[in-house]
Amino acid sequence: MVATAGPAGAVTPRPTDYRSTVESVEPAAPIAVQVIGGDTLLDLRAEPGHAVVVLGYGGEPYLRVQADGTAQVNQSSPAVSLNRSRDATINSNDGASVDAQPDWRTIGAGGRLIWHDHRIHVQDGAEFTGELTWEVPITVDDVPTVITGHLDRIDPPSPLPFVLLAGAVAAGVWLLGRRRPRRTALTTLAVASLVASVTGYLEWQSLPPSVARNAGVFLLPVAAGLAAGLAAVLRSRTPSLVAMLTSVSLLAGWLAFRWSILTRSVLVSDLAPLVDRVGLTVVLGVVVAAAGLTVQWAGTPDPARASA
Repeated sequence: MVATAGPAGAVTPRPTDYRSTVESVEPAAPIAVQVIGGDTLLDLRAEPGHAVVVLGYGGEPYLRVQADGTAQVNQSSPAVSLNRSRDATINSNDGASVDAQPDWRTIGAGGRLIWHDHRIHVQDGAEFTGELTWEVPITVDDVPTVITGHLDRIDPPSPLPFVLLAGAVAAGVWLLGRRRPRRTALTTLAVASLVASVTGYLEWQSLPPSVARNAGVFLLPVAAGLAAGLAAVLRSRTPSLVAMLTSVSLLAGWLAFRWSILTRSVLVSDLAPLVDRVGLTVVLGVVVAAAGLTVQWAGTPDPARASA
């Protein structure tokens, strides 16, 4: 928190079909600006010794970097409330006003600002013609400056090929493991948990630490792996079955949470999109097979009870 600025708002990057790109900073200034999460966050870094002020939607000072690198947000700016959600909802009782005296609060250091800005994206459900040039006004060392960019819509991929691949994976795993359903189900659950944990962690790590991130993208499969490990060491049939079903349920929740990577064109992870999508597809196929094998094992006679 000392090394980087906290995000101005709590909008978490998510897969989308839109990509905003910074095209220019005019006049040239000692700053670097990029977009994080397709069209979600602006990331500005100022060189040491330079002061930057980001103006809000009413022209009021909203964010600033001081010459010593201290990053601050003006609590009196209406942009603080507007930027807390992607749909620009605002709490009218917070007392914010473009004419209010700035109330600066330190949010970090290192000359870096990360914030959600409605000027670089279109509202969800709004009509988009496919062409949008946006501008964000700032000042650099008291010189009026404009960050200019472009928003593009990218056609989403079809999830059908990945669903078919998942079906093939599920059928193959089930055919190979139907004679030893418990052992195969536990093995495949462990593999699925590992793949999901790695890809989820890489997505989580792709975002700066100061951005609102959801650790569930890797904690859910980690918990699923632990449940599968517990099922493997339990000798009693019923507790082992419960642990296996728990592992399947956790991985199913992870799949539901990340399903949009199959239906959106711009992803959050630094992984190559194809690799990320294939990883989810493998997990989907393996989980379906593991669920079927678990049910199959549950329906087989219990040797311990039979001998008793």
